[in-house]
Amino acid sequence: VARIGWLTVNGQDASPMRLLSPVALADTLFLQLEPITYKPPQGRWSRLPKTLGRLRAGGTVRMVMLGDSIINNIQSSHFEKLIERAYPGSRIEKIVSVRGSTGCWYYQEPEHLRNYVLRHKPDLLVIGGISQKGDVEAIRSVIRQTRAALPEVEVAVMTDVYGTIGRIDIRDPKVLAETDPNGDGYRERLLRMAQAEQVEYVNLTRPWAQFLCASKQPVSAFMSDAVHANARGCQLIGRFLELYFAPDGWDAARAAKQ
Repeated sequence: VARIGWLTVNGQDASPMRLLSPVALADTLFLQLEPITYKPPQGRWSRLPKTLGRLRAGGTVRMVMLGDSIINNIQSSHFEKLIERAYPGSRIEKIVSVRGSTGCWYYQEPEHLRNYVLRHKPDLLVIGGISQKGDVEAIRSVIRQTRAALPEVEVAVMTDVYGTIGRIDIRDPKVLAETDPNGDGYRERLLRMAQAEQVEYVNLTRPWAQFLCASKQPVSAFMSDAVHANARGCQLIGRFLELYFAPDGWDAARAAKQ
């Protein structure tokens, strides 16, 4: 199936969207989605007091996003600009530090950690993607090494989204439910590790699956190929992150329409 968004004629971009700012483009795409009913969990941010303190005070947060091409997908939503809008005067310096099909089993090596994380001196390290190979201990290693080098850093770990169609069963009751802290799957073990290491656990899988199950569109309508999200799919995840970090009661649709 080919979905043509626009045509390029004689080497010139004929898309009207090329003239939009990143936030205006994000809002345009968002308003084309079906309504998002995601309600972020109460008590979130408990492991990110310095990050939220800076945002609320209109300060700057230096964020490193570590992972694979899915992380690159997610960052392309410009979710950090949406969070800035929710906290007037704030600024997020987003550094995307990714390597295709790569997780913390690679980044935990000292040389790789220096190149991909430590040299950027993040205030907030965000770890995610679909290429962790279930290796929660490698993620723990990255967290501990980063903290040893940068004691003031805060960390958030995100669960997986997208990947090969069918890799995550969006209709599986376990996927649609809250993460079971006693389970033995990747997300469950990631949750226990996050609790033990006192880092923020961001479950993107559940709201993503809930949205796709309720959507009238197939999963493929949000994908650019067999693995990666398209612009709409990226915007979907970006909005979950906007809502997660924004103040309680933040109306993303209202903000997008203004």
